[in-house]
Amino acid sequence: MPTLTALYQSLGVPPPRNIRTGWSSRSDSRVVLALWSESIVNDGMTYYDDNGGTEEHEARLFADKQRREHLAYALEQLHGEVFSIIVTRKRGTVKETIESQEVGPTWRVTQFNPKTGAFRLEKITFANRRHHADT
Repeated sequence: MPTLTALYQSLGVPPPRNIRTGWSSRSDSRVVLALWSESIVNDGMTYYDDNGGTEEHEARLFADKQRREHLAYALEQLHGEVFSIIVTRKRGTVKETIESQEVGPTWRVTQFNPKTGAFRLEKITFANRRHHADT
């Protein structure tokens, strides 16, 4: 099984400085987010992260600040498109122990609150990619 570092590199971005706490990275041409598989809903079409729901939740943490910057960059420069690494939590563990990680689908940021860090992603499919290009 490839490491998180190897997966970020395979997607063309440098891994986060601290792979254990950093959950996003970017290059000039793409943003990559590591996403928990348990937060993918709607038959795999939607991902939602409320980031604790408050401005203060993790706003001071460098990794959270960086992820907010990466999401804003994706919206401003990349038409909201982000690549993903899907991370599955090991069942029966109290801490966020990773069981597996793999390259996931490409998503579009459909909602983002820069104050709280909450965001919603929609999986990009052929049909909605074409619709987005037409609008």
